[in-house]
Amino acid sequence: MLTDIKDCPNIKEHTPCPEGYIHWHSWANEASKTHRQIRCSGCNRYSIWVPRKGHEDAELKSISKGCLTC
Repeated sequence: MLTDIKDCPNIKEHTPCPEGYIHWHSWANEASKTHRQIRCSGCNRYSIWVPRKGHEDAELKSISKGCLTC
């Protein structure tokens, strides 16, 4: 596994997601309702999100860097 995700040859296939522990987990909790993660063939990390069956038209919502508990 690559130590730095930025060195992945397939980084363009990675799903954009928020940085930071709390931001990412809040985003991933919502994303997991309509999407599932698959491994990237370049870095072998679960960094690509694809729609679940029945949610092919669903898009991942981005979240702001603001407060997530308000």
